[in-house]
Amino acid sequence: MRGWVPVTELRSVPDLEPLSPRLRRSLSRLSAKAGPTSSVIIRDRWGRTLYAAGTRRPLVLASVTKIFTVGAALDRITTRRLVREILAPSNNAKAQALIEWVGRGSNGAGTRTAQKYAAEKGSLVNLADGSGLDPRNRAAAHEVVDYLQAMRTHARFRLFKRGLPVLGKTGTLGRRLSGSATQGRAQAKTGTLFFPSTSTLAGYIQPRRSKSGPNRELTFAMLMNGIPYLYGRSLQDQMLQQLITRR
Repeated sequence: MRGWVPVTELRSVPDLEPLSPRLRRSLSRLSAKAGPTSSVIIRDRWGRTLYAAGTRRPLVLASVTKIFTVGAALDRITTRRLVREILAPSNNAKAQALIEWVGRGSNGAGTRTAQKYAAEKGSLVNLADGSGLDPRNRAAAHEVVDYLQAMRTHARFRLFKRGLPVLGKTGTLGRRLSGSATQGRAQAKTGTLFFPSTSTLAGYIQPRRSKSGPNRELTFAMLMNGIPYLYGRSLQDQMLQQLITRR
């Protein structure tokens, strides 16, 4: 479709702050170790791609699926605690119950609603359940980042973001990168499946050193399929540490 649309608001943004050549080389080395059925996407606060590697094909999401489940219900959730109870510990039972509640008792209707909501946010995703246990939950890494970027405009974004595990502090990220240089510098949803072996991570990073001040936050997705999940976590942690410290 081609044409014109009216622009109602324009705003200036800081100049692009690219990743250093050294950091890009390091990320490329780590991404290559994840293999051909993996993908890494990193964007800045305004959606500009800073780094992209790996396949553009849809990949298994594992529990990253829960960000779509919660997002589809965010307007209707009356108990704020529920968001934290689902996302931080990655509670499968509560996530599945939520998607069925969205679908008025039907898993199929609930996942279709969540897919439609993601599409309205500009993200194409295939969902088979609300928890992420089904390997048919799939999306390309750039679609996950599109969704996370779009969620910033949601009126309840702070609730959504605060529900995510915090690096080195809470939930499924509580024991990862808990050192003083990285602790608390990322909020992200983890995902693990044993068959097929999958490790995923997607969310937001606040680098320690950035010229963009309070707007330095990065959005990312790291989807790694077909490798041992512990190895995938190790690669993700190395990338996170380097992105946070800008080394």
